[in-house]
Amino acid sequence: MEKLTEDEFATELARLRLDIDLLDGQLLALLNERAKVSLAVGRLKKRQGQAVADPERERRLLEALLAKNSGPLSVRQVESIYQVLFAVSKELQV
Repeated sequence: MEKLTEDEFATELARLRLDIDLLDGQLLALLNERAKVSLAVGRLKKRQGQAVADPERERRLLEALLAKNSGPLSVRQVESIYQVLFAVSKELQV
């Protein structure tokens, strides 16, 4: 593969970074929607006197997500992302 000129490189890098910026905006919107649902789950659990943590649910969800993962994220990377999401969800529900 031939090396790009400086202008071609700068143009391609800017395009790719714009793609990432757009995806990050979508991810943030989805994460906030997820947080709203998590808050509702927390209110429901509190009303019923149930514990916030549900390790079995987390395990099943992670297994299902990993089965759908076609990469390039590795199993470890997906697990890391979701461990943070689970922790934030529990924090919101307390």
